[in-house]
Amino acid sequence: MGEHTALNGETLHDLRYFVIYSSFFVYRSAQRYNIHMSNKLKSLQSAYTKVATLVLTDPVYLPIFVRIEREIAILESDGDAISRARAVAARHKAVA
Repeated sequence: MGEHTALNGETLHDLRYFVIYSSFFVYRSAQRYNIHMSNKLKSLQSAYTKVATLVLTDPVYLPIFVRIEREIAILESDGDAISRARAVAARHKAVA
């Protein structure tokens, strides 16, 4: 059986392994270690792009795609909340 190639000459098998491994690693690493949010976001965005390619090949990967999409949204909203908190703290400090 011939292997299909996808992004940058990687086989679909390589991409599947990367997606499964990186999704698990990013999720567990965030729980166990305090990874900087921007690094996690970059990893998730990379996996998101690769999973999108897999979904077009086989819809069985759609739940992983949706999960990564949700994780990205959460991280981005956390970043927005931190920015808002900094703005409130700066205004309070300016008044005090």
